[in-house]
Amino acid sequence: MFNAKIVNYKTKPVLTMAKEVRCYIMRTMTTRKVKFAGRTGSLCPVQASRLEKELIESNKLTPT
Repeated sequence: MFNAKIVNYKTKPVLTMAKEVRCYIMRTMTTRKVKFAGRTGSLCPVQASRLEKELIESNKLTPT
């Protein structure tokens, strides 16, 4: 996925490519930080939903 996003940068000189890849990564990190800024809890949504699913399944188990 990452290589598909930076395919346009690969045709440029090395320093320009490095600068543009760094800017792409910074934009991505900022977007994700803003997206999850209002979220409470220590887990991100995917892990929280997986944990919830496991908790529901674990209630069905009986110890032997």
